[in-house]
Amino acid sequence: MPEEAAGADADIGEDAADVASLAERMRERLREVAQADEAALERALAAKEGLAERMRAVRGGRAGQDEPVRDVEPDVARRADELDAFARRLAQLAMEPTVEEAPANDQEAEVPEDTIKDRLLRFVGRRPPAKRTGPVTPVPPFDEAEWEEVASYGVDPPYAFARILRNHGTGEHLYQVIEPRLDAEERRILDFVTDALVRSLDMDPARLDATERADYLEDAVGRILHDYRIRVEDVSRQRILYYIRRDFLGLAEIHALMNDPDIEDISCDGAAEPLFIYHRDHESIATDVRFAGDVALDSFVIRLAQRSGKAISISDPILDAALPDGSRLQATLGKEVTQNGSTFTIRRFRPDPFTPLDLVAFGTMDDRMLAWFWLIVQHGHSLIFSGGTASGKTTGLNAISQFIPPAAKVVSIEDTREVNLAHHNWIKAVTRSGSSAEGSGEIGMFELLKAALRQRPEYILVGEVRGIEATVAFQAMATGHTVYSTMHADSARSVVYRLENDPINIPRLVLQALDVIVIQAQVRVEGRRVRRIREVVELVGMDPITRELLTNTVFKWDPLHDRFEHSGRSYLLERIARERSWSPQRLQEEAQRRERVLGAMRRKGVSTVQQITAIVKAYYRDAEATERMLEALDVP
Repeated sequence: MPEEAAGADADIGEDAADVASLAERMRERLREVAQADEAALERALAAKEGLAERMRAVRGGRAGQDEPVRDVEPDVARRADELDAFARRLAQLAMEPTVEEAPANDQEAEVPEDTIKDRLLRFVGRRPPAKRTGPVTPVPPFDEAEWEEVASYGVDPPYAFARILRNHGTGEHLYQVIEPRLDAEERRILDFVTDALVRSLDMDPARLDATERADYLEDAVGRILHDYRIRVEDVSRQRILYYIRRDFLGLAEIHALMNDPDIEDISCDGAAEPLFIYHRDHESIATDVRFAGDVALDSFVIRLAQRSGKAISISDPILDAALPDGSRLQATLGKEVTQNGSTFTIRRFRPDPFTPLDLVAFGTMDDRMLAWFWLIVQHGHSLIFSGGTASGKTTGLNAISQFIPPAAKVVSIEDTREVNLAHHNWIKAVTRSGSSAEGSGEIGMFELLKAALRQRPEYILVGEVRGIEATVAFQAMATGHTVYSTMHADSARSVVYRLENDPINIPRLVLQALDVIVIQAQVRVEGRRVRRIREVVELVGMDPITRELLTNTVFKWDPLHDRFEHSGRSYLLERIARERSWSPQRLQEEAQRRERVLGAMRRKGVSTVQQITAIVKAYYRDAEATERMLEALDVP
């Protein structure tokens, strides 16, 4: 009926007007809260409850009413929504106690409970927050009777630190992550700001670089604190900002571990176990980082998959991927394939890869061997780095690839990108998994290698040969392309055996296209676990009668004295000399000059990939001038 509808509209309009009027009166009362007593504040809260009932009536409409609330004026409805949210937050602050910051020595302190009036005043910005002083991240003490401190350093100072302890009784090490401790009020503010950020961020952070993302996030937090009139001390603000950056831009619980340059691997074996790391100085040690339970760990693994641009699910619970920083990720979800629940292993990626000079400093090789590699790489001889897991195969391959001539075209093919070169003419190819359960759309290394041969590369870098792609790699070697790759084997004989048998099946006649096999291993020297090139073997040819491969071991590691022995002859260098029309004396002079240049670079402190690449480029242009320049600048 038109008359009834008109009457309903009038009633709704009156109710809405009443809401607006009550809202204004409520705000007026809050402005007078400084002069109010406890009884007046209780009456204000009671009025808030009545106001909530009136708002529910406005939203729900009257019994038997035909028209929805959407006909209420938008401005009135919006103000009612704002007041409703304001009242809920007001009630929360009124009911929850406030606990001051725990002292740095972890002892509980008795803090008198704030009055309702204090909390309301702080909420509306009329009273400053509780005073907090001291460092952003106090370092907690440890039981000196049980532990001793081995090392302590910052991983994200002044917010996150690492401390390594050794147990007096067992000798085991423990890696502690020290992050800011939040009291109850700081935790409530952090939760509120996190929720507000999730609801209000309107820009894709991927479009910004790392610095811009951090600045954008900090500005957004500042706007939220300002808009909601949340006042915090500077120390509390820094702590809250750290956790916002850690959770939004970093990897939450493992953020500190990912920022430690001395950690090579991070491993989680399930929610019931602590995380383990492989530390460069202390090897495999446990940490004090744990996940709250299976649900939290499952959520974190899914988040890792999303960060890597891949998907993981119960139907497809195994994931191999690369994180945004290049670190290699292997993860499983749930208990489908791992009985202890979800797991993950992260093999750290160095943004500044190890250089050839770094490997000399580590003792992995010496200057003479490195000068030999320099000649081999420049003149396009194919090689394979072989060894066990974590023996440094990819690191060695990446290091010697820095001697590739700057104008040469390079194509790298990997499952997960690990090769990192300061090279401009470089195509980086990675495999792709299928987009369906049947694997349709999958692109493997075999397909990428076939495509690479059509791109006219001079150097092809294959992450690891383990199957049919090796056939294409050896065909590329046989047709004049230089191929570098890695594989798992502990000796030159094992490499040949693996290549000749299933599933690779390379004919022995084709194996002659390979020039060098480098065997690298993880060994112990004076109790320390280190990496050494155990031997460098040239494939000279094949005996026409016995059909056995003829080899020459150019370098061999002497474990007793921890040094490298040179056999005195290299057939590959002799071949290079013939191709370049060098006399034996000229060849020896060239090898010695490169050895002197490498030594000069080390003494001068040349350390980055860019610096080494620039010197190598200058050497290819004018070797004598480059040596004179380094000698003039050299610091003894």
